[in-house]
Amino acid sequence: MSVNELEKHVERLRYVSRGDEVRVGDYNVKVDCIRLVKASLVELDPVNPSVKELGEIVERLGYVKTGDIIMPEHHNLVVDALKMIHKILKSRLLPAIGLTVAYDATIMLSEPIPLYGANLVALELAATSPFSEIKIYYFTTYKLTGEM
Repeated sequence: MSVNELEKHVERLRYVSRGDEVRVGDYNVKVDCIRLVKASLVELDPVNPSVKELGEIVERLGYVKTGDIIMPEHHNLVVDALKMIHKILKSRLLPAIGLTVAYDATIMLSEPIPLYGANLVALELAATSPFSEIKIYYFTTYKLTGEM
């Protein structure tokens, strides 16, 4: 999905006032927007179970045509899709752009390594985010007595 594609659909969204007719296109353009966002999320995070769940919701989103009554099920599927999109963005994408910190870290100490008369110990910090893994290695010396 490109931002331009989504912009074209968003430009078709219109506000209505009390007493205005809500047209078939008003509902269908929402479906188009949700489908574009879902396609992007599938590309970004294809193994995420929430993205798969969103896909199942979107598959049930159908278009309406002139003369159809927009039922509560139509409305509620849009709500379900938007809530799932919110859940995915909050838990997966926002940490990737630095809006929240969501890293799991483990620390491992290795055995001392004698090297040129000094004992070295390695500290490994492995941090993972939903999108990447980073490992930091830090070496330090400690006294021959074994105290760190």
